[in-house]
Amino acid sequence: STVGTAGTINFGDNLSVSAISGGSVTITASSSGVSTSQFDVNKLDVSGISTFSGNIDVNADLDVDGHTNLDNVSIAGITTFSSDVVISSTGPKISLNDTNNNPDYDILNTDGTFQVNDTSNGAVRFRINDGGRVDILQNLDVGSNIKLGNAGVVTATSFSGSGASLT
Repeated sequence: STVGTAGTINFGDNLSVSAISGGSVTITASSSGVSTSQFDVNKLDVSGISTFSGNIDVNADLDVDGHTNLDNVSIAGITTFSSDVVISSTGPKISLNDTNNNPDYDILNTDGTFQVNDTSNGAVRFRINDGGRVDILQNLDVGSNIKLGNAGVVTATSFSGSGASLT
């Protein structure tokens, strides 16, 4: 049963609660604002711009619709993307840092050249330039067979044995 009816409840100078209208109660803060250490509600529906000066602790899924601009995002755990991942910059880079072993690597696009850098040893390990030329800047270890398409001339700087079987 109904305990009582109130037209307006005034909580001092900063906060007032209006009468029920259409099943809703409106809470209004005066121009000097409301200061509270905790505000517990089952559902909070906010329209307009909201500014938070402290940390926000979300203990469930966070569903954000629309464009979101986040600075300094730290993700612990698995991240799933349902579309393309685009890194846009004058020098886009992905860093792969192994926390218990070296070397570490950067994968980057530097002035149109795709490159893999060994950041632990300060060396470029692999590069594809903007014309499509592939550079492997150290040794290339290949299994037992090397097949070259239309290679044309292959030059050896040294060989073992008499060289009688070279063609």
